Amino acid sequence: MALTEPDFIERDADKITAEMIAKYEADTGKTLYPAQAERLLIDLWAYREMLVRVAVQEAAKQNLVAFAREPMIDYLGELVGVYRLAAQPATTTLQFSVDEALAS
Repeated sequence: MALTEPDFIERDADKITAEMIAKYEADTGKTLYPAQAERLLIDLWAYREMLVRVAVQEAAKQNLVAFAREPMIDYLGELVGVYRLAAQPATTTLQFSVDEALAS
């Protein structure tokens, strides 16, 4: 069974922007319109906030073995005494068989 990725923090840019606009409008008593300077600044801040939240989400996932990437997965393994095996060349054994020989 595949694990679904956990959501540690909201990362939807539209929701973040809506929250910031609602907070601004509640604090100032002004209605913001899309082309206002304040709205453009809020859009910029919301985008930056979304980037930070994506980084937080990725950092949090690195603490889970199922979602960790190198080198963090190696560090998680060390916590329980598990180490990555050293690289080595692959080997294989093949056996060929023929039911009947071809006529020449």
